Amino acid sequence: NEYDAENNGGKNIPLNTYLGKDGKTYSRTGIGYSLALLPAVALTDFVYKIYGVSPAQHFPLENDWLIFLTASFTNAFFGSALGIIMFLYLKELNLTRRQALFISLATVLGTNIVVYTKYSFAHMMFLSLLVCSFFLLKKYSKSHRLLLLILSSLSFGILVITYNQTFLLAIPPFIIYYLLLNWRGFSTRKLLLDLLLFFAIIVPFVFILFGFENIRAEPGKINYGNPISLAILALSPFRDLPISAIFEGIYGQLVSPGRSIFLYSPILLIPLLF
Repeated sequence: NEYDAENNGGKNIPLNTYLGKDGKTYSRTGIGYSLALLPAVALTDFVYKIYGVSPAQHFPLENDWLIFLTASFTNAFFGSALGIIMFLYLKELNLTRRQALFISLATVLGTNIVVYTKYSFAHMMFLSLLVCSFFLLKKYSKSHRLLLLILSSLSFGILVITYNQTFLLAIPPFIIYYLLLNWRGFSTRKLLLDLLLFFAIIVPFVFILFGFENIRAEPGKINYGNPISLAILALSPFRDLPISAIFEGIYGQLVSPGRSIFLYSPILLIPLLF
C-alpha cells in the first residue's frame, strides 16, 4: 500500500482516497459505484456476525480479505450484464443468435473489459449503464413505448453519479443517436418532449453528483461541484492550442492503426453503423 502524508496535513491515507474539506476520507469514485458496493459490504458484515469475527481494525494496513473477495464480484456482475446487453443489442440489429453470441464474446474477450471485471474500478459500471441506455433507446425507436425511454434515461441518470463528469461527453452522442434512429418520422414536437423527459430524469442525478462533489471537495484543489471551476478546468487545455493538433488527435484516436479506439473497442462502431 502507498500513502501520501505530505499532501494531507501529515496524515497517512491511501493514495486512492483523500481528505475532503469536512475532514472525512473519500474515495475518488462516484457515489453511485460506492452504493453498488453495499451488497458486498452487507454480505461481509453478515458473515462476520455469524462467525463472531471482528473486521480489520487497521484497514488498509491490515488486509480485509473477505471484503476484497465479495467486492470483487461487483464488477464481475456488471461485466456479465454488459455481455448480456451486448448480445441482446446485436439481436436487436437483426443478427442471428450465433452471430450475436460470437461478436459479443469477441468484444468482451478482445478488449480490456475482462480486465475491468477483475479490478474495483468504476469504469465497468459506467460502461454497462451507458450501453444499456443506448440499447433501450434503440428499443424505444422501434416500439415507441414510453417506459423504454424512461428506463433508458434512468440508466443514464445512474451513470451520471457512477464515476465523474465524463458523463457530459456521452450526452451529445446520445442525442445524435436518437436523431439517427428517428429521422424518418422526425417530429420537432416529439423530439422536444422526449428531450424534456430525458433531462427531467437525469437532472436530479446531476444535482446529486455536484452536491456530493461539493461536499467532498479537496481543500486547496479544484472543486468539481462548482460549475464555473469545472468549466475553467475543461477549457484550460485549449489555451494556445494549435488548431492542427485537434485534427491530428481525432485521427489518432479514431482511425489510426496505433491507438484507435475503434480497434480496441469495436462496440463503439455499433451506434455509427446502425
